Amino acid sequence: MNPRPLPNTGNRRQTCGFTLVEVLVVLGVIMVLAAIGFGAYRSGVLSAKVASDSNALRQIGLARALYEEDSGPMRNLLVDHLVATKHVDAALVSGLADPSRDGYSNAFREYRRGSNPSRVTRIPAPAGFRVSFISIGDFGPSEGMLAPRDGDRYSGWLVSPAHGKSFDRQLEFFKGRYLRLCNDGAVVSREFLWHWIKVEGEEQYAHSVSAMFVDRDSGQGP
Repeated sequence: MNPRPLPNTGNRRQTCGFTLVEVLVVLGVIMVLAAIGFGAYRSGVLSAKVASDSNALRQIGLARALYEEDSGPMRNLLVDHLVATKHVDAALVSGLADPSRDGYSNAFREYRRGSNPSRVTRIPAPAGFRVSFISIGDFGPSEGMLAPRDGDRYSGWLVSPAHGKSFDRQLEFFKGRYLRLCNDGAVVSREFLWHWIKVEGEEQYAHSVSAMFVDRDSGQGP
């Protein structure tokens, strides 16, 4: 049996590969998918960081509540005392030179700043948070602004993650909300609102906050 002759392809011009347009389309699709993936990854990392910082703050708040239950109001107490009395795990506390910046050694070291109201003390915040305030009196701009309109009182800190933006030198907000840690360990939130007010007959843009509600872990509403 004679072998089957091969087809004559000498006069045919066969082409293979992709055109420039096809290559550019493929590269464009890859770049779009990469951008979407990077954005989702960054958002996930940021959310995890905020959740981690909130959880760490909650532990500190619970420790303070336990200490005050045992020993009375702490006022100017340093976090080192919470460690010494075993209300805070020493693993949560590190020195100011801690390169990872996850320590809480300065969380309760209070100091006054000249621009602050006389009855409000600013305290250095735990790592991951830029600023926090604690009211040490019954009145004052911070206490009055943060208290619910029905007159109920809450104790704790007004806190804001480090990537928040400031609308006021004494108060910070994050994504339109105030976050505040109560002494019972709850993290409460209030919406950030703008509204028009009249001052000496002229309208001015002012800020206020909504009623306080719990929105972390507990599932409770207003």
